[in-house]
Amino acid sequence: MRGGRREGAGRKLKWAHGKTTTIRVPESLASEVLRLARQLDLGIQFDNVANSKAIDLTGIPIHHLDEQPVIAVKDLLRKGFKIRPLKLVDSLRKEIDRIR
Repeated sequence: MRGGRREGAGRKLKWAHGKTTTIRVPESLASEVLRLARQLDLGIQFDNVANSKAIDLTGIPIHHLDEQPVIAVKDLLRKGFKIRPLKLVDSLRKEIDRIR
């Protein structure tokens, strides 16, 4: 027997949350919106960092310089923090790679 509706036939869902829909977004934002949607679909949660003044430094070593606590930017990079300006990040990544 050919054709017709059969259980297990057809394209499998690519999204954990089920059926999809078409939306209109600016072309310049489309890839970023899709990236965020995929993260949400995987269960990755993220805070709205733009509005948050809290920084979670769990697992970041605290050093002392002249009896003052300091945190190395390299340690923040290793933990996945986004640092700007990118010029600083590039030079620090080269140094981290050189040390490894």
